[in-house]
Amino acid sequence: MLALAYAETYPQDLYGLCLLAPYLGNRMLTAEIRAASGLAAWEPGELAETDDERRIWRYIKTRPANSGPIYLGFGRADRFAESHRLLAASLPEDCIDTIEGGHEWATWTTLWENFLDSRFV
Repeated sequence: MLALAYAETYPQDLYGLCLLAPYLGNRMLTAEIRAASGLAAWEPGELAETDDERRIWRYIKTRPANSGPIYLGFGRADRFAESHRLLAASLPEDCIDTIEGGHEWATWTTLWENFLDSRFV
């Protein structure tokens, strides 16, 4: 979440993100996005100054095309997998990696190795 918050605040500093099983907000917010039929149809509404979670999703929805790719990796049994799937639906297929595993180091290590192998080999 901090990487996305930084990207939203300082988009000129980055060219893309690698997110491994990120926390993307509480279940009420992700349920709201799902109820709207996904991120493309969801409207964030007015944002409170402290509503970082809604701000992050607004950034994901409206980020400029030239802001570089978002690579997302997560385990299918991750406790945050539902929110990851919401994000994945807005990304190109080649920027998504899902593997067996949960919200744990072994899964993240494999995802990191997959990211490096797919981008730098």
